[in-house]
Parts: sequence; C-alpha cells; structure tokens
Amino acid sequence: MTRKFVEEAIQNARLEGFDPKPEHLCEWEKYIQGHQSLDETVKKLQTI
Repeated sequence: MTRKFVEEAIQNARLEGFDPKPEHLCEWEKYIQGHQSLDETVKKLQTI
C-alpha cells in the first residue's frame, strides 16, 4: 500500500513538472522499506 501511494505521488509530481533526483527516490525507498518515518523522510527531502 505504501509503495503504491509513494509511486502515485511521484507520478503526480512529475506531471506538475518536478523531476525527482535519485536522492529523492532513495529517501522514499527508505520510507517504503520501513527504515525511516515519514517525518524523517520529509526532513531529509527538504535538504536535497
């Protein structure tokens, strides 16, 4: 479920013109795998 949600969010962001870097996708993968919380993920994404 989480993976599907994240994949859809990334697709929507791309439609709006955002081109995620590999670092963005790596952080989302850590969240999907349960290695970090959503709050941790958001904080890390804001620094990229």
